[in-house]
Amino acid sequence: VVSGADDGSNDDSNDGDNSDGDNSDGDDSSDDACWQQDVGAFSPNNVIGQTDFSTADLCVSMCGASSGCEAAVLSPETDGDRQCYLVNTENLGANDGWSTATMSCYQE
Repeated sequence: VVSGADDGSNDDSNDGDNSDGDNSDGDDSSDDACWQQDVGAFSPNNVIGQTDFSTADLCVSMCGASSGCEAAVLSPETDGDRQCYLVNTENLGANDGWSTATMSCYQE
């Protein structure tokens, strides 16, 4: 039996949001090691899907469920209309503020 208020001692986040067990640090990007920062330049021809940003994890999940998707790319957090792009290449260039997770990283 557990009693008493949550003192945050079991909180796995780094912002003290007391969301025990949610693997979140309270921001809207993933804590996953597969995400590369300042990477995400791609040709419009490489886009196989695009949606409004919800969470980084959802963007990766959508890519994993989409045939031919090799990377999930997030536009910068500072964008008023942040987007999740599903692209058919892992060959992405530098792009300040953008974030990319390649599907091959999750298969390692």
